Amino acid sequence: MAEIVVTHRTVPRALAILPGLLVVACVRLLTLGTPPVAVRVAAAAAIALACWTSYRLLTASVTVGESGVRVRGVLYDADVPWADLHTVTVEPATGAVRFLLWGVMAPRTVTLVCRDRMLRPIGMVSGPDDEDVDRAVGAIRVRSGVWRVPAQREPADESVSIG
Repeated sequence: MAEIVVTHRTVPRALAILPGLLVVACVRLLTLGTPPVAVRVAAAAAIALACWTSYRLLTASVTVGESGVRVRGVLYDADVPWADLHTVTVEPATGAVRFLLWGVMAPRTVTLVCRDRMLRPIGMVSGPDDEDVDRAVGAIRVRSGVWRVPAQREPADESVSIG
């Protein structure tokens, strides 16, 4: 099976602008005068966190491969083996994401439901007509369905008597 890589989506790139605005505000705060040391340290920490968040948003990705699904998000990297993956759903994005995009598009979110966790990879938040995400979701559904083929016949219950 060839790998399917979903990266460079419009929604995460648009969301990467928000931490950039925080950097602008912090730099402006630092250049207005000589703020106290605590304010300068807090602004530097906010700038570092905002830069990290923007970088991770711009490099977020999901790779569907032979061994499972690899997710690179903002604050986590996850390897989900096929045996742990139960379902995958595609739904409209939450109100917070729609609010942050200010009505530019109607984003949808992909949710990976695993044995012990639920992942909503930011790399797969996309518009309604994104073929790469549709192809990846289809491959995940097919692959996870292969491992859970229902039994053709159920064994007879010994406690039931016929006749």
